[in-house]
Amino acid sequence: MSHRLEASTQRTSPRVPARFWPVCIHAVPFCVAGVVHLLAEPSTVFLFGGATATCTYVYLIQRECRGKEIVLTPLACFLFWFGLVLGPTSVYVAFRFADDQALAFLIWLVPLQAVAAGYVLTLLGACCLHLGMIVGLPEGRETAPRKSFEGAALAIPTLFVCVAVSVFFATYAKSLLFIGSTFGYLLAGIGPAAACIYASSRRCGFRQEWAKLAVLLPVTALLAFAVGGSGSKLAIFSAAIPILWFFLSDRSRRKYLLAIGPLLAGVFVFVVAPAVDRARLAHGSANVTASEILDARQELADEFRRDPQEYALRSVDYAVLRLFIEPVAVGYIVNRVATEGYTMGGELVYLTWAVIPRVLWRDKPFVSRGEWFTSEIGFSMNEGASTTSTGMTSPGELYWNFGWAGVVIGMSFLGYLISRLLWRLALPDPRVSLIVMLPYAHVLGNFMLYQDSEFGSSVLGIVQAYFLFFVVARIVRSVRLMPKSPYLYLHYSSQIARTDVVAGR
Repeated sequence: MSHRLEASTQRTSPRVPARFWPVCIHAVPFCVAGVVHLLAEPSTVFLFGGATATCTYVYLIQRECRGKEIVLTPLACFLFWFGLVLGPTSVYVAFRFADDQALAFLIWLVPLQAVAAGYVLTLLGACCLHLGMIVGLPEGRETAPRKSFEGAALAIPTLFVCVAVSVFFATYAKSLLFIGSTFGYLLAGIGPAAACIYASSRRCGFRQEWAKLAVLLPVTALLAFAVGGSGSKLAIFSAAIPILWFFLSDRSRRKYLLAIGPLLAGVFVFVVAPAVDRARLAHGSANVTASEILDARQELADEFRRDPQEYALRSVDYAVLRLFIEPVAVGYIVNRVATEGYTMGGELVYLTWAVIPRVLWRDKPFVSRGEWFTSEIGFSMNEGASTTSTGMTSPGELYWNFGWAGVVIGMSFLGYLISRLLWRLALPDPRVSLIVMLPYAHVLGNFMLYQDSEFGSSVLGIVQAYFLFFVVARIVRSVRLMPKSPYLYLHYSSQIARTDVVAGR
């Protein structure tokens, strides 16, 4: 009787469910920054908010990864990105630019007070995105027990064929626009997904696990060189996801990543980012080729030899301001709203025609809201003349349309879609097959875009990718006579893996 009474009391207790406790902790930096924003100068907001966010995100990432074999989850990636942008980057801005009255945003100078408001809004959007992702996942979500699941096997020739498809698509993406962006998700993602499967498989064709690097390193170089031709630093970073998967999939290898990580970060900050920026300035466009990026190395080397300290400081400033551009962009929108008011959904009208498939409307304009925002700011004469794509960020677009309530509801809905549609397609374990890994790798490669780009385009991309990967999975399951529910994949994983090995897939 006493046990039943205790259980009844626990059920009726108004306590917060355990899975929502991380979201409550996530709200702490927003509360701290919000209160300080009402009482102190912007630099104090960045300092206290950044310090609190750094500690909070380190704890949340540790909590998300604790006891799990797959630690490279979409939520962990989001938390890492938010922690980097809203944590130490904010602290650096507080010290480095404390005496400045404004931060540059293309041709505009955004007052620090508006940037501080944008920073608080970005913290709120991050917390609400986390809430939506938790709600979208099944309750009690867990990965496979440690060491109990080997994953599907993938032959090396199959891996290189998949990588070749992605490299071909990345190289000739402009010529293949007629196939539509939806099908392009499959062509672009099959290479990284196959590389993640190969990195996680214990049956890789080698007796030693470390021998996988002999395959993964050239695969990463091919993907980075191909997608880097667009001049996107995010695309170059996404090409390294299979390498991250290899190091994070085993506890004993994670210590090497901790040693290599700072070195790779240094190469990115002092070599890759300045080379991409210099190539863009020389070319006059954000779309530069990989060869143009490589050609900028000599000029950068000469600058480094002339004044190493100035070169290092300028590189760090550029990297920090590029990371902190999200609060600056939201701050610009805060200023626009203060003078013009909310648009009440007027800037989301493009969603009414963007959902029409290109198969039904061959002359449909491309949804290039980043280029539209560039022209709206005044950096270009019109959308077609834009040489760069400027992200207004998802919190920024939502605030521009509906204010604070729009950020809360919209970002929660965005996080819900990410988990409910794409992440759920890969549950309970994305390593079971290449088809299941496709939506998982897609989220890992695009998680920054869902925050940095506008809300409407992010929602469209998620829905399009879901329908594509869902249809592909249904076709493959029907061919293999597999059960229809993706949640039963784990039960049949050993049969799938053995079939793939025998067939040479």
